[in-house]
Amino acid sequence: MPFHTDKQRKAVMAKLSRGKSRSDTSPTVIGRLRKRFRPTPKELRKQRGLRIKKEAEELRKQRLRTQQLELEAKVEAERESLKAREERARARLKQIDKTRREATFAGKIMRAEKKLITRGVKAVLAPRPRPRRRRKKAPAPAPEQEFFRI
Repeated sequence: MPFHTDKQRKAVMAKLSRGKSRSDTSPTVIGRLRKRFRPTPKELRKQRGLRIKKEAEELRKQRLRTQQLELEAKVEAERESLKAREERARARLKQIDKTRREATFAGKIMRAEKKLITRGVKAVLAPRPRPRRRRKKAPAPAPEQEFFRI
């Protein structure tokens, strides 16, 4: 009657290896015992199922790892594109600011040229006279005060 539990199999193999005579541990005897204690179809199915389950788990982990790496790469690419877009926007703003300053400067020059034409060159180049301060007039006495003075 074959024993199909691992414990029984290990016990028999240990007894064989501890045996006093070499005939007990001869390859043929061990081979016969292995044949006698080979796993049952049920055990084989169980082992196969476990192996398949293990492989499936490893595949799932690998897939998850690749997905994670892809996601990280995607996020990094998005971050880089955002940075580049921001840099372009900053450069555009700088250019707009520069052109605006140039335009205001050009406007100042145009106004100065206009003044040159209207007043004459000397009038523009000569220093402008300071505006004179006006003296404040003394306030007129109130009409009631005149009435009481009499």
